[in-house]
Amino acid sequence: MKNLYTTPPHFVRCIIPNETKTPGVIDAPLVLNQLQVTCTGRYPYLQEGLPQQDHLLRVQAEILHPGP
Repeated sequence: MKNLYTTPPHFVRCIIPNETKTPGVIDAPLVLNQLQVTCTGRYPYLQEGLPQQDHLLRVQAEILHPGP
């Protein structure tokens, strides 16, 4: 457990190719939307120089305690 607490978390982002789970079928608009949302969500805190975990904690706090 000590090792887990001293290492930064890593996440794998999965892209769903289609909503019907049909092998070999790619829904291009669905995939593009997922990529845009994933990439758009990552850049703001990278530009600020904040670690990913700090950004996620801030987002969680904003969801739980929205501002005025």
